[in-house]
Amino acid sequence: NHLLYENKTYKQQLIKYTQEALKKLSADCQKILVAVYVYKIPMKELAIELGLASGDVAKMKKLRCYKSWIKKTKSLMQ
Repeated sequence: NHLLYENKTYKQQLIKYTQEALKKLSADCQKILVAVYVYKIPMKELAIELGLASGDVAKMKKLRCYKSWIKKTKSLMQ
């Protein structure tokens, strides 16, 4: 029971930090990450919506935003 509580608490904290980190990203990064991870929008469609050259460009932009998101989340956890 104790381990379940600790695990639940850790997950709740992780969600909190992840949300805080997302809010600290640029509006474009927020839009990209939410579109990809929440709404599951394909890269080609995302590229069209954002006026990017191709799905590959959208993918690279998503990767940069994702790395920044992870970095900010980790810094908040310390």
